[in-house]
Amino acid sequence: MFNKIKMLVITMPILLSACVANSVNNNLNNKVQAKPSVSNYPIKTVIKEQPIIHYAKFFTYQNVDIETEATADIGIMASLIEEDGCLLIARKEVPVFPHKTTKWNKNTQTFTWGRGNKATIGKMISYKPSDFVKNNTDKFKQYTANFVQKANPKCLENRDLIILE
Repeated sequence: MFNKIKMLVITMPILLSACVANSVNNNLNNKVQAKPSVSNYPIKTVIKEQPIIHYAKFFTYQNVDIETEATADIGIMASLIEEDGCLLIARKEVPVFPHKTTKWNKNTQTFTWGRGNKATIGKMISYKPSDFVKNNTDKFKQYTANFVQKANPKCLENRDLIILE
């Protein structure tokens, strides 16, 4: 009998600690496996709206009387193209048209401006520049600041202006 009591005294704490450990493990597992309710944690989607900017097809300057020299009557030939949404002359310069006299015909892809000038995108044109303005000069900044109608500003990056009359 002494051995049974001794055995019970020795094994009882071991059995008791195993039961307590099992209970603690079950509680921990229940807490870890518990999933938060979606209603307890509302998801807020914040979408920052960017303003939609609608640029014009081409740049225009305010009409002014431009006195031209006799040699300016000789036209220059080059192609008028549209590249990456930018209207360009010979893939280099950005044409700037007079404001009130320039018209764009979307169906024929044709510009008319000034004193009977006409140009179609993708074709050779003859034009008279009233001014050629190098990029990153004070004159360039003055022209671009005073555009009446504005196309995408990225079209001006690293390009010069040809001001058409």
